[in-house]
Amino acid sequence: MPTKRRRESGSGEFIIRRKGLLPKPISITFPTEEEGDVYCKRAEESLDRGVVPQALLNNETPILTFPEAVPA
Repeated sequence: MPTKRRRESGSGEFIIRRKGLLPKPISITFPTEEEGDVYCKRAEESLDRGVVPQALLNNETPILTFPEAVPA
């Protein structure tokens, strides 16, 4: 479960930690908390399977539209 912090600007910062898979904690900022929750849920599911998304290693946040981010 990522750590969440709300910033003064209204954006949300999420910190993902996973010993043994990630070399260091990853901090990602999203415009809204909802977007961060969706992204982090997918990232956590991958990490649970032992797969580290390349975007986490490069500390890149993919640009998604809301319909792409929310599973149907």
